[in-house]
Amino acid sequence: ANTCIKKTKKISILSQKLLLIVGLVVNLSSVSHSQKFIVSEIPSQQFTIDRINQEIYLKDFFSDTVRKVDLETMFSKTTYYLFDPPVFAYKLPLCVFNSDVFYYPQNKLYLHNNVTNLDFQIVDSSGITPVASHLDIVFSPNDKIILFPDYYFSLTDSSLYKWNLNVNVKYNSDELKPRWSSDTSFVFISNDSTILEYYIESGRIDTLVDLGDYSIITGFAYNTKHNILAYSIRALPPQLFFHYKDTKKDSLVFSPFRDDSVAGCWYSYVIFTSLNWSPDNDKLSFFVWHPTESSAGIYLYSIGSNKLYKATACADDGIKYSLNWINDDTLIYFASLETIIYGFDLTSIISAIDKKKDEQMNKSLSINNYPNPFNNTTKIFVTLPNNTTGTLFIYDSLGKVVKKYYLNNNGKN
Repeated sequence: ANTCIKKTKKISILSQKLLLIVGLVVNLSSVSHSQKFIVSEIPSQQFTIDRINQEIYLKDFFSDTVRKVDLETMFSKTTYYLFDPPVFAYKLPLCVFNSDVFYYPQNKLYLHNNVTNLDFQIVDSSGITPVASHLDIVFSPNDKIILFPDYYFSLTDSSLYKWNLNVNVKYNSDELKPRWSSDTSFVFISNDSTILEYYIESGRIDTLVDLGDYSIITGFAYNTKHNILAYSIRALPPQLFFHYKDTKKDSLVFSPFRDDSVAGCWYSYVIFTSLNWSPDNDKLSFFVWHPTESSAGIYLYSIGSNKLYKATACADDGIKYSLNWINDDTLIYFASLETIIYGFDLTSIISAIDKKKDEQMNKSLSINNYPNPFNNTTKIFVTLPNNTTGTLFIYDSLGKVVKKYYLNNNGKN
């Protein structure tokens, strides 16, 4: 990894006195297997998260019972829930659970208060209750409203209301269920390629993203702190975008063949899925999904550092699903290869990767040219670390960029 290459480029520029400055955008890969841990030895593939108590509820693959695991002690025990794990609020000691799965669609949904240990059946005045599993239920950011297919339940007046929507709402998986953009509005996918925002109080619908008939949205997540809608599209290669609601602009954040030097991790058909913002809204997690093969694993984007990090190796755990945060530093996901739910501690991974990048840059990056400053012609020698891309800028004496050269060392030259 410390092997360097030298690339020589003869540059001819007609200009008066010029100064040379180099800037590099680094994309190094790093794997930290020590952070990974098994949530439970019991095979399972469905889980929900209680962030208040730092507990994970998972469905036993063989018995259909639901167990809970304390993240601090890793102690596991059975619960009285069956078939579906309950869905928990973010800030209040509340959860919603399904009691009659066998009698679907005549199921019964209850709101449980962990403090008073009381259950309240969610039903309207005519006896209608939403038909929902844990894949469908979403609490608003401050736990004021609970969202179900076709209905929402207000915790302010303990009433169930029907949506006033005349558009197709994607509700076919945990990955594509609606996401709240505030306590009174949520975003959802319509017709595969459009993301709309629905305001509950007024019934207004705004279009945030419209890709037409050319692309399909494979994942999305809304950042309520920074008003950023992250979404991924199916393309060759797949792409991850940020839609900035305040400026109504979109920006390409990640595309594998542009930004990831480990091309061997990628197959002809991959998508980005399980987009989720951390509880503090400062980090976005997602992973790459392929229908039959394991792919490049878990990725993180940090708003603070404005960088994207790869957290796992290509073949770790096979195909992965349902990536989500239990706190600002820990992710939980299901690995299909072993039918096991894993946790991933990110406490030091970002700082560790940044440190590794800095060390590699200090050891392996060098640039020199003669003459400098120069007039018409100069010879520039650049040494780049492996798996590094860079941009070479040529400035005039007033600080204006007059020329750019894109460099790449994929470690194979």
